[in-house]
Amino acid sequence: MLPKTNTEDYKSFDRCVGECIASYVDFPSYAKIKQVWDKQKHSELHVPDKVFNAENFMTSCRNYMLDLTHALCWPVAQLRGEEKSYLRG
Repeated sequence: MLPKTNTEDYKSFDRCVGECIASYVDFPSYAKIKQVWDKQKHSELHVPDKVFNAENFMTSCRNYMLDLTHALCWPVAQLRGEEKSYLRG
């Protein structure tokens, strides 16, 4: 993911994608979004995403493949006290 799990860049990334969608007739490719993203200035402050990151994704995939869980799940349940949170988006 282009913001590299830096929560300070999530809103900027949403705006970047919105601008790309508005600028092109067809939905822009990843390469075009990356090109626009790379030209923009990003936050110098790095606030890591403690839930939606590559390490948690790989852990969830491994647990699913080893049949330790019946669904791919982000660890949101542990952090928020929810019963179950599935990988989406």
